[in-house]
Order: sequence, then structure tokens, then C-alpha cells
Amino acid sequence: MAISLERARGTALIRMKTGATGRISHLAAQDPKRTRRLLALGIRSGVRIRLVQRIPAYVVEIGYTRVAMDEQVARDIFVDLDPPGK
Repeated sequence: MAISLERARGTALIRMKTGATGRISHLAAQDPKRTRRLLALGIRSGVRIRLVQRIPAYVVEIGYTRVAMDEQVARDIFVDLDPPGK
């Protein structure tokens, strides 16, 4: 069962604005392979993240690493956003 974007804590990555930053609150991937892949890329709870672009693919920055992903993967990442201007 998928987690509702409204009911989950944090904000779904697909709802973030370009340039927004925060900490990953949790991953909601239902597929264990997808979860393992995200973890291998450093995408895990507590990690700081910045959304670099949304089109043609979602690109996030984690430290000095940039990762591109499609919308289906981005839907599984939830972020506690930093206040605007931080």
C-alpha cells in the first residue's frame, strides 16, 4: 500500500521547488530493490538534500554528489524542508 503524499511526514520530493533544501525524513519505496539502490546512492534518512532540477528528470544534490531519477523514484523520497531563506 502506497503512502499518501498528504499523510506522510515531510514533503514528497516531487512537491519541492527547485533550489529547496532539507533533510530526508524517510523513504517510502515499496520495492526492496529500489530502497537498496537509494541507500547505495547515499539517499537515506537524515541526509541533507537539495533539489537541483525537475525536468527532464529530478536531479538532487547530496553533498558533492548529484543523482538523477525519474518521477516514480522521486515520489518515494520525503524531506523535512528548511525554512525559506536558510
